[in-house]
Amino acid sequence: MKNLTINDFMDRCRIRIFNAYSDPIINARLAPFGFDEAKHLANQALYQETLQFVQNQKKESAEWASACTAYRQALEKARSDFKSIRKKLAYWLQPDDPKAQALQLYNNNITKISDFVFTAKHFYSTLLADADTLALLTPFGYTQEAVTGLEQKINELDTLKENREKEEGDSQYATKSRNAKLDELDEVSEQIKELGLLVFEDDEGQYLEKLGILVRS
Repeated sequence: MKNLTINDFMDRCRIRIFNAYSDPIINARLAPFGFDEAKHLANQALYQETLQFVQNQKKESAEWASACTAYRQALEKARSDFKSIRKKLAYWLQPDDPKAQALQLYNNNITKISDFVFTAKHFYSTLLADADTLALLTPFGYTQEAVTGLEQKINELDTLKENREKEEGDSQYATKSRNAKLDELDEVSEQIKELGLLVFEDDEGQYLEKLGILVRS
């Protein structure tokens, strides 16, 4: 299937496998080489099975992409919300304030995602446990319910990350399984091509063309 898209490869295999059976001349020429009805039907079944693997891989790949998007968007929103609420608190609390230190309000050494999640969890849990500090945010429109919602969004990142990793694993397994089936189908397709080139060597090109084999004029 070199230099072919998967769709083009599958279409070529479909033409080759099904025409090898349905065309009476091709069917008769291939019969002496073990291509009886059982073999033809087995090849057709292999094509249908491979098609299912291809479709399943597309589905799993799409689900992985969706999970990646969901996680990325939630992470970006959580970062933005976290930056905004810290900026509001920094209006009231100076770096040397014990409350600011307890919140790690001025800890800007956050590079890894895991560091951000850990720092944000600490920030929100500490903030929600301190009613006086929480009250400083009231003029900016933050309620306890709103801050609790922000904390929940941070916690949801763990679930979204786990789902992304699960979908990645499912996608990788589906791709590996699909590729194995594609190789198996390719072997069958090439066997028909090789035999077709031999038994129709001295015939007009129409039969080879029915097998999806390009005939040069």
